[in-house]
Amino acid sequence: MHGFAYTPSSAEGFSSSARFSLDRQMLDTTVTGTVVDSSGQPLPGVTITVQGTTIGTVTDLDGRYTINAPDGGVLVFSFIGFERQAIEVGGKSIINVTLNEDTASLDEVVVIGYGT
Repeated sequence: MHGFAYTPSSAEGFSSSARFSLDRQMLDTTVTGTVVDSSGQPLPGVTITVQGTTIGTVTDLDGRYTINAPDGGVLVFSFIGFERQAIEVGGKSIINVTLNEDTASLDEVVVIGYGT
């Protein structure tokens, strides 16, 4: 484990000893990038989450995103009609992603229209 430990003294107002540890994997990295489809067109509205957490964001109209993620975290990119993709952060600050169409899920979409 990389990190540090801190034990406050009683002079700092603590009546009991406390220990704080910081694991290297807990350090956040700001990751930015663009998500496009297989033809290179930006995909607005793609959901990006850090696997196993509630941290997430959505791409803007130009397919761009910014997210703070743990250095050892995994970013999960998902969008309706496209295959889900998971990429490990691994200290990278720029992660550009190309999502491929999921033709199997497109066959399952049913559209119903009502007229008045």
